[in-house]
Amino acid sequence: MNKIERIKKIKELLIKGNNLKIGSRTFKAFGYQFNYYTKCFGDLNAYYFNDYEVTEMLVPNGLDNRPGIIKDKTLYVCVHDTASAAESAGALAHAKYVTNGGGGTSWHYSCGDDMIYHHIPDNEVAYHAGDGTKVSYHTIDTNVLATTKVPCIEIIDGYFYLNGNKSSVEVPDLTVVKVDDELYYSSCGVIQGKVKDHSIKEGKQQLNLTTLDINDAGINTLIIDGNYHFTPVYYNKSYGFVANRLGNLYSIGIETMVNKGSNLLVTWHKCAKLVAHLLKDNNLCVDAVKPHHYFSGKPCPMTMRYNKMWNYFMSMVEIEFEVLKLLTSDIKITLNTNKKNNGGVLLEEVDNLVSYEVIIESCEIVEKFTLN
Repeated sequence: MNKIERIKKIKELLIKGNNLKIGSRTFKAFGYQFNYYTKCFGDLNAYYFNDYEVTEMLVPNGLDNRPGIIKDKTLYVCVHDTASAAESAGALAHAKYVTNGGGGTSWHYSCGDDMIYHHIPDNEVAYHAGDGTKVSYHTIDTNVLATTKVPCIEIIDGYFYLNGNKSSVEVPDLTVVKVDDELYYSSCGVIQGKVKDHSIKEGKQQLNLTTLDINDAGINTLIIDGNYHFTPVYYNKSYGFVANRLGNLYSIGIETMVNKGSNLLVTWHKCAKLVAHLLKDNNLCVDAVKPHHYFSGKPCPMTMRYNKMWNYFMSMVEIEFEVLKLLTSDIKITLNTNKKNNGGVLLEEVDNLVSYEVIIESCEIVEKFTLN
């Protein structure tokens, strides 16, 4: 594809990303200190027009939350939010926290409405997904013939069913095991947290799982030699869902900020642009983007999910990714509008028709067009 064709395609994508209707919306943000409501005034486009910038702030070698384990592959990008609502809990505060040990936790990027910080090299393991590090990548043949790209997965009488067909894969177990005279929950052979209820005894626990117990982001399913295959799953006792392994070992973790006073829409746009770059750098597709909930059942990123913004966030990722694949260093995209904004995210109330000009240019080509 030559430069003229690339610019034409970028224009088509930005026209597709234009929001025909914008208006203020009040989001409910969730934090462990408190919840709060915040008003955002809308965004002109699913594409974010500001530059992509990341500041390096790496966790020092030798700290417990940077194990230094090199990943043999990256399969996912995992999106979180910090669940910290305090005004002071911005990206820099979290960057300082994780680079000072993070209480044993770590993630690769902290993304706020002001800055993005990078903490763990993308090819190293971080502790953020909640699924442990004991289970390596492998696939499990369900012995069900693949008839659709994405199957309908159900749980019936202790087995997974795919498109109505019973598989050979039993649902995950939950077992209480004794370690050093302490009782712990274990699923599929991997220890979880301590048992706090002293009435519970050692041995396999009765779960009676149903389809509703599957995390709402689904189960990873591949088609290999004509059959559906799973990657490892388990039951997370803390959150009560069947979830996917491989989050800590094979994903890049991003914490998004929900601190009071920040602009959530700007944060989500910045995160979408970051995700697009990570997909491109790691030869992944958009399907590789997962919420933290996918790996643990935890309702995270809670603010995005509660406000039903995950699908719109994914539309941001898609357009950022498609545009990024067409961009070269000599092509520049500029937004021109008289409305106060941050990369196309409005910072003031509007009650009438808004027009904005987009300029796509290289040294010899200038393409200008107006969107409303």
